[in-house]
Amino acid sequence: MLITKLYPNARHLHFVTGIKSKSYNCTPGDIFVAIPGSTVDGFDYVDQAIALGAKTIVTERTDAFERLPNFKGNIIIVDDAKRELSRIAKRFYKKWLRGITVIGITGTNGKTTLSTLTYQYLRSINIGVILIGTNGNYINDEYYETVNTTPNILEIYSLLRKAKKDRKKIKYLIMEVSSQAIKEMRVLGLEFNIVLLTNLGRDHLDYHKTIDDYKYSKGLLIARMKQKKNNYVILNRDSPYYRFYHQLSLANIKTFGLYQADYQADIQYESLEGTKIKLKINGVLYDLYTKLLGRFNVYNILAIIAILDSIKLFSENVIKFFEKELHIDGRMEVYTICKRKVIIDFAHTPEGIKEVLLFLNKVKEKRLIALIGCGGDRDQTKRPLIGGITTELADLVYFTEDNSRNEPTTEIINDMIKGAKSENYVVIPSRKDAIKAALGISEVGDIIVLLGKGHEPYMITNNVYYPYSDKEEVLSFPKEDLKNDKHNY
Repeated sequence: MLITKLYPNARHLHFVTGIKSKSYNCTPGDIFVAIPGSTVDGFDYVDQAIALGAKTIVTERTDAFERLPNFKGNIIIVDDAKRELSRIAKRFYKKWLRGITVIGITGTNGKTTLSTLTYQYLRSINIGVILIGTNGNYINDEYYETVNTTPNILEIYSLLRKAKKDRKKIKYLIMEVSSQAIKEMRVLGLEFNIVLLTNLGRDHLDYHKTIDDYKYSKGLLIARMKQKKNNYVILNRDSPYYRFYHQLSLANIKTFGLYQADYQADIQYESLEGTKIKLKINGVLYDLYTKLLGRFNVYNILAIIAILDSIKLFSENVIKFFEKELHIDGRMEVYTICKRKVIIDFAHTPEGIKEVLLFLNKVKEKRLIALIGCGGDRDQTKRPLIGGITTELADLVYFTEDNSRNEPTTEIINDMIKGAKSENYVVIPSRKDAIKAALGISEVGDIIVLLGKGHEPYMITNNVYYPYSDKEEVLSFPKEDLKNDKHNY
């Protein structure tokens, strides 16, 4: 593509080979978009971009011509570099999206489970899929590591380009879309065919500051949906925010929930082995016994069915799929160790933690022992809420670390203790030691739930990433150290 297709008044003609926002990625013929950040300005690296071959510079800096007097290329000054990046990227990379249905999943809790299971079902029937989310990115069955839940728009197009280049037959792009990504315009310009909102709770207020900012950021994704025949917004009918989000879009709206909704479920039985549900889909009743646990996973099942029905892929095969042994790293992973149940789950919001503990209280035989921490340099207001929920709903709580970053772990724990409803807690700052203590004090029939870390293979302390895994700590615990159990291996 000639530069004049994007900028008709460009004086220096060249073929555009790509669009980059990171100077070190530039190659000859690229457009470099210098995005100003909170701590770093992309324009500070413009010399590197030019040295690597960038022929057009896009910037908000009004002094760019004076700063680059010897540059023999184009300088484009814009009001908003992020918006401009989205605009030109959409034009330049649009061919990579041809024939692909884009599905965006947003909400406070459930995004990873929902997106992963939708991806797994589509792959089980040999449909080409790109998955972008917390647990990594996939092009069909090939895994690519990621840093953010939702990468920037150029990384998204890069995955699409790679899939096309490798001749992968991709029909669907499934994305977890975080509130930060929406607000920071990381997905601006990407046209979604389906947007699903799981629920709205309390999270990321260190970034959004207010619940209203968080709520409206999610709403932007819905409001941008175009009114087309096969475009759908899918909403949780049972959410207290349902009416707010319903009014934001003119696209077709479908609902899921346990009560009045297009896709309904009646929970008939719950245990640590599975859940028995009666589903009502398009007026037809289906009996389902799934090994997915908890009411929150019933909502996830309904949401997935709503997505698959919207793309005309719902059939009884979907019901059979949910009857299988399904696995999502760090989401309600259950391990049996000497007649105890150990559960690892990523729940780290007040609502998510409450849902997990309510379910485990229903199915426990003896005690429920919970282990929980809160992230440092993150929303401090949820810490006492989590302290209150865990001490109210668990028989014994271990307050410990969870990515303390630059905050002292003891100060984070003190914030959690401020909300404690009783004194049924123990403070052990080292998560490894806390797990050993929780398992060591447990008895046959107890449930021990490790909350907050889930799949994460690291612990962040003083902003340094150290190798760490809840799962490895549990599986490496010496069985001989378990109480009253020497004859039960």
